[in-house]
Amino acid sequence: MKVIKIDDAALISIVDEGLSTRPGIAAKCFSATADCKVNVEMIAFGPSRVALYFVVRKNDLRSAVAAIHSSFFSSPRCR
Repeated sequence: MKVIKIDDAALISIVDEGLSTRPGIAAKCFSATADCKVNVEMIAFGPSRVALYFVVRKNDLRSAVAAIHSSFFSSPRCR
């Protein structure tokens, strides 16, 4: 087994009661980040079925958050 430490990682969480019942929420989130050229390093669901966690590089954090926020609440844009 090999353990790798990533120093420049940022954790983002999406919280929505519909995550486990409405199709497409995670897809919309990851499509928005991909459209802004942000690579998602890791994806995980926590102990709660209403939260989705994923890791991006620190230098992509602002772009990822702006992309996700705008995809759900306004016209899509990258930062």
